[in-house]
Amino acid sequence: MTILAVDIGKATGVAVMVKGEIEHKQKIVFKSLAQYESELKEIINVWKPTHIVTCKPNRYYNTILLHGRLLGILELLSEKCKVPNYNEFHDSEVKKAIFDSPRAKKEDVMEFYDEPDNDIADAVMFCDFAATTLKMV
Repeated sequence: MTILAVDIGKATGVAVMVKGEIEHKQKIVFKSLAQYESELKEIINVWKPTHIVTCKPNRYYNTILLHGRLLGILELLSEKCKVPNYNEFHDSEVKKAIFDSPRAKKEDVMEFYDEPDNDIADAVMFCDFAATTLKMV
């Protein structure tokens, strides 16, 4: 089972978990939605995930607009590339499951996963959540 976790945003953290192990981590900083789609499509084609997990938008108006666009692209790619499982979760739900607190700070996530980049650390956290909480692995 292969899980692709995407921490959406203008700087997007990506992590790929294969059989319970993180095999790939990457940060995507894009200038256009077409570039975002192209880079994610390449990752999907290389890793062929069986599951895609990402966060639901939950912040301010402009952030929600951007996240909505990015989620639409990610969900469309999931369909086009025939990824059988697509899930969205709130950050607080994931943090509560991993840290016993829905309010864990970025620094806590980065330290826990020994990852200096907060976007990648969030993506790794989403992989961990999917693998342990949803019993996907």
